[in-house]
Amino acid sequence: MISRIYLTFAIRNETKKKQSSEIKIKAKRKMRVVKIKNEVLEKLKEDERAIAHLFLKTNVPITTLKRWITANDEKLTMYGVLLAISEITQTEITEIVEIEES
Repeated sequence: MISRIYLTFAIRNETKKKQSSEIKIKAKRKMRVVKIKNEVLEKLKEDERAIAHLFLKTNVPITTLKRWITANDEKLTMYGVLLAISEITQTEITEIVEIEES
């Protein structure tokens, strides 16, 4: 009976050690924020054709796209939308986005 209690204590203690080491690892990671550059957003705001092309390529409603563009929503950084924007503006994705590390 004593060996079972000791074994369960050892298992619980080991899982606590693993959890604490996982927390330390998570704290060391850097956060990256991806945003679309303001120049690209201004081009999209001015050009109704670009928004129409975005609608055709992404199947996201035009009103939703306009709302995302005016609010600089993070949903614009979804990969499919970024691909469509890069095709429309004829630039690479790396030139469209700003990556901020914190």
